[in-house]
Amino acid sequence: MKKFLSVLFAWGFLLFPIFVFSQASSSAPSVISLPNPLSSETLEQLINVVINWLLVITLPIVVFLIVYAGAQILISGVAPKQREEAKNVIKYALIGYVIILLAKVFVGVIKGLFS
Repeated sequence: MKKFLSVLFAWGFLLFPIFVFSQASSSAPSVISLPNPLSSETLEQLINVVINWLLVITLPIVVFLIVYAGAQILISGVAPKQREEAKNVIKYALIGYVIILLAKVFVGVIKGLFS
């Protein structure tokens, strides 16, 4: 009985929006417009917006990783394994950020090739 009620409840939740949104409207249908949240009209502008967003988001992450790895180097003392892991964190954080920076250059090169 519990299983039947839970299945009935779940199907009710799934079908309820159909009944609500399928009601007839007495007024003329209205036009629904969605504003462009990225304010970009072309693919190039969209890619630039995404790359700029990635640069803004990843910079604090890279700074945090470098500070964290620096603390790990200080704490590691004479443990070579921990020191090497901290150096790898710094190296990979910087490599990742350089790749994101090169994405802007890559977009410029592709734009230059096709224009």
